[in-house]
Amino acid sequence: MASTQEDGATLRGEWGGEDGTEVPGGSFLVFGEYNIDTGGEPNVIHYESGSPILPMGVDGIMAFSCDLLHEEWGEGRANGTVLAPEELGDGTVKESTRNVLTFPPR
Repeated sequence: MASTQEDGATLRGEWGGEDGTEVPGGSFLVFGEYNIDTGGEPNVIHYESGSPILPMGVDGIMAFSCDLLHEEWGEGRANGTVLAPEELGDGTVKESTRNVLTFPPR
């Protein structure tokens, strides 16, 4: 994960263009692998942000969209939300992400 400082940033390149696009503080990009155990061979799905994930509103909920790549299924999309962190009262914080992974029919 890579994130911006509190005062935001100007992002350039493929997404932001030559002149750059401003994003607010708390914006971030992610990449990694889902490793889904189905009882046999694990399904490893690579994910990465196609654009910055921007903080939204005072409720702390963020929407995101990521590009997916699976060895057999090809290219897909992950779309979802990151819910505001919830303090459980014992010093721990619960964070929840909900998403849907889709791949085109083969």
